[in-house]
Amino acid sequence: MKLSQQFTTDDYRSKHILVTGSSGYLANNLISFLKDVECKITRVSKSGAILSLIEGKCKVEDIITDIEDEITWQQILPKVDIIMHFAAQTNVAEADANPISDRNHNVLPLLTLLECCRKFGHKPTILLASTVSIFGLPEKLPVDESFPDQPLSMYEIHKLQCEQYLNYYSYHGYIQGASLRLANVYGAGVKASLANRGIINVMAKKAIHGEPLTIYDNGEFYRDYIYIDDVSRAFLLAGLQPDNVNGKHFIIANSHAYNLNQAAELISAEVQKRLKKSIDIQHVDIPESASILDKRNFQGNITAFSNATGWKPEVDFEQGIALTVDALL
Repeated sequence: MKLSQQFTTDDYRSKHILVTGSSGYLANNLISFLKDVECKITRVSKSGAILSLIEGKCKVEDIITDIEDEITWQQILPKVDIIMHFAAQTNVAEADANPISDRNHNVLPLLTLLECCRKFGHKPTILLASTVSIFGLPEKLPVDESFPDQPLSMYEIHKLQCEQYLNYYSYHGYIQGASLRLANVYGAGVKASLANRGIINVMAKKAIHGEPLTIYDNGEFYRDYIYIDDVSRAFLLAGLQPDNVNGKHFIIANSHAYNLNQAAELISAEVQKRLKKSIDIQHVDIPESASILDKRNFQGNITAFSNATGWKPEVDFEQGIALTVDALL
């Protein structure tokens, strides 16, 4: 499968890729890109849920373990070439309510991994799934990597800490690594994860079931939506070019912003075209429990990552909506 003009998934032949959070949405999608490549994939999961069978040329090893434990890393790190670190607690409200627990789930595993690399001389390439919400409420758009960080929840604070630890160990030469700050990811991915992943997937499912689409306030909050396959391609390209991304953070987005009204209208039109039924779009007051980030606007400038790796998103928003609705149907 072609990743760019210079690289294909076959460039992962004979490599050993370790994927944390392998029960999750992002990890499963990335692994599906490599299933027909003669490589080794170690899937690491804390729960073991949704570890589907992989049929293809890749050799898959499953490890159900707690990655906060150094002994675990000592056992699984030898001969690993690339680590795709997706494991995380992603509920913002939960992070704010239990910051110590969130730190233990989101920061400690990566720090333990990095220390194990330092102490025992392992030097994999480590790619961290981070988030553009670290930028907080940017005053102008589009946002690039030079914008100041302004984390507004414990979740973003801990993601930023992970990035800083990764940068420290990269700078001192213990590993090579980079952080990919993801915009709003959506798309079919693995069907088991589709039902409750992201606002676009949720709205698409509701529309198919004939339920109204509810939008906060006037719906004029802009987001940059990136299709999940483009995210997987970004990680895979970064993994093949560690020297070009080492010690940096990058924005992974589509570079086009749509407000929530536009997103709902596209979903409604796509479902109506297929099922011949109209979908009601309703505006509701923002609940008091909503995060301040629900009111943010975001559009990403992807120039830095494109220049570093040759990556460009291949699926525009309209195409992505159609693919998502098709998968749900």
